[in-house]
Amino acid sequence: MNIKQAYLPEILEPTKMLSKAAQNLTGQPMFDMLAKAQQKERAGNNLIHLELGDPDFSAPQHVIEATYQAMLSGMTHYVDSKGLPEFRQSIRENLVKSFGLELDYNQVIVTPGANSGIYWVIRCLANVGDEIIIPDPGFATFKAAANAACVIARPYSLDQKNKFRPDFDQIEKLINNKTKLFILNSPSNPTGASIPEEDLERIYQLAEKYDFHVLSDDTYRRMTFESPFAPSITDHDNCRSRTILLSGLSKEYSMSGFRLGYLAGPHKLMEKVALYVETVASCVPPFLQLGGVAALEGDQSIRLKQLDIVRQRRDLLVNKLNAIKGVDCLKPDGGLYLFPCIKGTGFNGDQFANLLLEEAGIVCVSGSAFGQNGDNHIRLSLNKDIALSETIVDKIASVLD
Repeated sequence: MNIKQAYLPEILEPTKMLSKAAQNLTGQPMFDMLAKAQQKERAGNNLIHLELGDPDFSAPQHVIEATYQAMLSGMTHYVDSKGLPEFRQSIRENLVKSFGLELDYNQVIVTPGANSGIYWVIRCLANVGDEIIIPDPGFATFKAAANAACVIARPYSLDQKNKFRPDFDQIEKLINNKTKLFILNSPSNPTGASIPEEDLERIYQLAEKYDFHVLSDDTYRRMTFESPFAPSITDHDNCRSRTILLSGLSKEYSMSGFRLGYLAGPHKLMEKVALYVETVASCVPPFLQLGGVAALEGDQSIRLKQLDIVRQRRDLLVNKLNAIKGVDCLKPDGGLYLFPCIKGTGFNGDQFANLLLEEAGIVCVSGSAFGQNGDNHIRLSLNKDIALSETIVDKIASVLD
């Protein structure tokens, strides 16, 4: 017998080779669109990118300087998996000062980006075959993380006709003895809608009645256009019993590449999530965390100025989009996106996104990436300056004409 043949491993079929969790992985459709666009760019096409929620502003200079100085001073080694004490304390104080949350230091942990926090909370609360309830349309990672954890995601419908408010009759029908977690996002990615205080109260009452946790994605809570911040369900128990707060610095401070996310929640749950961080990533780089301290504790005028610029873009684009026949765009309360309904054009979201890519060189995302209720929508990121934003809408109108 040939020795090489004797030690040659069996060639397995993909279904035998991969775990169920691996086969369930779906990722984020926005990055699929990015890859498709980059392929066209390599072929010589000039494109306008609106597919990712990545602010076009640079990270604040004082944040970059603090990060650089931290590296020079030797902050380049392992640190506590829960996060640097300075950064965790800074996060806590920021949440107390901004929203009046009564948090303890040990309720706060740092995660490598907010995305990872979604997955780890699900893993810590739900067993294989358990269920979570997620918004539709909603951030694509909610469903992707559930798939990766082999947990069943039950979508609750949000409709533009109702300003994307939850339907509580439908929600209560989704709840059963396997329900472990309810996820909400306000202001929403992709719709930009905020959930009113009375609706948050009803969700919290359901959580108490049926004994499940609520993960509140508060990434855009301070990125609101008509008020200092949006209401949050975390106000009901200060993240001590049923609610978990998820956020990060990527959007507010234009620090998407820093991958600084954080969670605040019940202490015992946060200890377990921190062990996931330790197991998978060891820790978040300390020099980046010190950059986060500089962002939270430094000059906030830059953040507020950039938010006002995004508001101006929103106002311009919403008005011009609504002037196009067949397009109906609700004005978002906050966030970084528009989610116009394009049903009146005769196209669905997939067709419209492909049409804009091929005919106008505009890269956006079909609303179907965020759930079935997004089929007749597209998502546009508010990450281009006013002049280019005007050009974008003119191109859309020209393609439809």
